[in-house]
Amino acid sequence: MQMPLYLRNFFPILLALPMMIISCSSTTTPEEIAATFIKQSEIAFEEGNIRALKKLVSSNYQDTHNRGAGDVIAIAAAYIRSSKSMYLFSDLDSAYFEGDLIQARVLTAFAARPIMDKSVLGRMQADIYWFDITLVEESGGWKLVAALWQQAKVEDFFENRGQN
Repeated sequence: MQMPLYLRNFFPILLALPMMIISCSSTTTPEEIAATFIKQSEIAFEEGNIRALKKLVSSNYQDTHNRGAGDVIAIAAAYIRSSKSMYLFSDLDSAYFEGDLIQARVLTAFAARPIMDKSVLGRMQADIYWFDITLVEESGGWKLVAALWQQAKVEDFFENRGQN
């Protein structure tokens, strides 16, 4: 049995319709977006890939210490160059939309050897920081547009934290 001509023209559209519905209706949460961004940052850091880090920072980056994109990349590059090997372990504390931006808070440990889970942090030397980051959608991806960071403690990984 042959398909009627009027249906043949619409058949490709009918096949694509479920995919279009799924892609249009899937909303990505701020937590998912922030987690993906953090994972991309961790990989770039651990690989010492400054070029990949640059791609994650908006050219409009500006923080409260009047640092621009070049400044924050230089800080990251100096940190990478000061270590033979770098491993990160991050714990996303919170993430939420604020208008078109995503505000997120993440606790990150930097160490010279792999960190498989937070239980080993008390037995190893690691630099630990709280990062308050702001992400903006730019050029089809999410980029860092502002960040603040401060020293943290191993105990911060074990405290019962809530949304800020």
